[in-house]
Amino acid sequence: MTKPGERADKKRRVDISLQDMRDSSDAIADYLRDITEAEFRQDPMRQDAVIRRLEVIGEAAGRIMKADRQFEDTLSEIPLRDAYEMRNFVSHGYDAVDIAIVWDSATNDIPALRKVLEEVIAGRKDDEKKSDA
Repeated sequence: MTKPGERADKKRRVDISLQDMRDSSDAIADYLRDITEAEFRQDPMRQDAVIRRLEVIGEAAGRIMKADRQFEDTLSEIPLRDAYEMRNFVSHGYDAVDIAIVWDSATNDIPALRKVLEEVIAGRKDDEKKSDA
């Protein structure tokens, strides 16, 4: 049984995590703006920054899955489990991280994720406005 205020708290935690994912997606885009893969491969600080933001995205995805187990099913366009698995890989498999995979994820998967996140966040705000009316 859901306690009073529990639903609002769960929604707030999910909303914050979605925003964290979006903010980290934006940061990755900033870190990679106007550089090539070859330049990225030669820049360990930039690699670390991107990997850190992938960790944040994955951790936020994990928090969403914990906060609202139905969210993963209702918003399947957000690859929460994939993001969480990538987080685990770069965190726990730090010694085996393939920078080509990081680059591919950062330049292909993350921009697509960013677009979906923006749509989901906007939709949740619209739903909130409707419920307040």
